Amino acid sequence: KDNLSIIITMLIFVILIIIFPLYNYFERQDDMSYNLALKATTNFVDEVMQSGYLTQEMYAEYVSELADTGNLYDIQLEAHNKILTENVTTTGTYDEQYKISYNKDIFNTVERPTDIMHGNVVKDGIYHLNEGDQFYVKLKNSNTTMAGAIFNTIVPTSSKERIVVNYGGVIKNQAWEK
Repeated sequence: KDNLSIIITMLIFVILIIIFPLYNYFERQDDMSYNLALKATTNFVDEVMQSGYLTQEMYAEYVSELADTGNLYDIQLEAHNKILTENVTTTGTYDEQYKISYNKDIFNTVERPTDIMHGNVVKDGIYHLNEGDQFYVKLKNSNTTMAGAIFNTIVPTSSKERIVVNYGGVIKNQAWEK
């Protein structure tokens, strides 16, 4: 009876000696991937906010920077276009409303992209935004990272999304007019 408990204790000890350092190592990799994804996203959104437009080259460069992390991502773009509508109750006043454009409104639908990484193609090559509009990017990993896989073996109900970045702001310029 004592030999069995010693063997089980040794197995648990060995598993803990191996699994926790591995989890810690892969968790650090996820942290580095998050930092790279955050930097790429903030640079991309800041560039769109400063210029007032989105081009295919800007988006392709952004996706390329994300690919350097070694993860796959679900990228959701939102453009909130400000529209002034006349208030029907009081004449001469206008209400500020927003028309929200998502990925399907910003990109052409491509059935079989020749380049998987750059499968989304900006409609007409450039997407214009006006000063005062808003632009947001919602990013989350779509693959399971190694730290996530190890954590999911311990806690099976945990989420597989370990890298989530939400960033956006107000368009400051209409450089596309020039």
